[in-house]
Amino acid sequence: MLAVLRNDMDVGVTIFVQMFKEVKPVRFVRFMTEQATISDFICVIWAMPKGAFVLAFFRAFFRSSFRALLSRKKLSVTDE
Repeated sequence: MLAVLRNDMDVGVTIFVQMFKEVKPVRFVRFMTEQATISDFICVIWAMPKGAFVLAFFRAFFRSSFRALLSRKKLSVTDE
């Protein structure tokens, strides 16, 4: 969630509004106080806007893949 907020602060309002609309207050309180059940986690995750999180996942995936590729190239250049 922090990666999503870091990339686009405006989506934070959308995330929390969506959660408050879709998730019952009791579930949300348990989630925020680290007393959530599996069903609480599922409900909160399901209430999130999927697009922003999918985009953040791909950004993180490609960023880490690119870093790994660069580190391999640096190792091969220094080994020669």
